[in-house]
Amino acid sequence: MGRSLRRVRLVQLADHHLPALHRIVSDHEVGRYWETRGEVIDRRGLGDLLFGHCRLQVAITGIDGEVLGFCGLTEVAPTDLHGTITMFVAPRCWGLGHATEALVGYLDLVLATTPLRKLYLPMHAVVAARNQAVFRYLELEARLRDHVLIDGEWGDLLIASIRREDFEGLAQRPSLVRRVLAHAPAGAESR
Repeated sequence: MGRSLRRVRLVQLADHHLPALHRIVSDHEVGRYWETRGEVIDRRGLGDLLFGHCRLQVAITGIDGEVLGFCGLTEVAPTDLHGTITMFVAPRCWGLGHATEALVGYLDLVLATTPLRKLYLPMHAVVAARNQAVFRYLELEARLRDHVLIDGEWGDLLIASIRREDFEGLAQRPSLVRRVLAHAPAGAESR
């Protein structure tokens, strides 16, 4: 499994990605808003979490192969056909569109390879404020006020979602989704 987009690639998660992913999630600004909520986690614990708790795990890499982040599915409900996405990217990628591009590619991957009909992406309000671009693709479904405790402060949790038919509709229009999914550099691995 590999998928090349404009600036990032989604590749099947492997053990050799763990050292770089551990460095990324160990960054205080990444860890405090992701699953670990700032708790120190060793490389083995991160591997157990990513491989044991997530499905359809991918490493987000640059076109050059440098590991930039992670995407995976958690809380898959096979009867109701929905799942929750968890992801993080390195701080040096923030504000450059890497996370949004990876998310769009991951949505396409999940919807192309699973029967899921709806995907959720929970985000701390601070993260959502930095990532307004995702709301071009995902709908804000809920705001849970004072729901998460991070560094001794309560914060809101936003839950964004997209339905299969809405994503397929976006992919048909001349939008970023279509441009992102249609662009694969010559010789790059694709699905």
